[in-house]
Amino acid sequence: EPARRQSLATLAAHLRGRLAEVRPQAAELRPGPAAPHSPIVPVMLGDPNRTMAAAAELRRRGFFVPGIRPPSVPPGQSLLRISLSVRHTPQQLDALVAALSAILPA
Repeated sequence: EPARRQSLATLAAHLRGRLAEVRPQAAELRPGPAAPHSPIVPVMLGDPNRTMAAAAELRRRGFFVPGIRPPSVPPGQSLLRISLSVRHTPQQLDALVAALSAILPA
């Protein structure tokens, strides 16, 4: 389904752009290395405790963004894993970015 793939790629680009815009100086709010149109957008945090605390706070705010930590990833590379679907809206992604910005200090 090319239309669905394109819609998903557009959403991924929107999210990556918003993450890069919101706080350009904050490395943790820049998307991690991944294919530019991938529907999986990692937010690199590094510290596993910080990652899991951020995931818990996002869950409390109504966002399911799991924290990934060792042994699933190498030490020092803990991350939040944002998995997009075509059912997400740009407004939902903007709300997620706002929540991330509030949770993660400048």
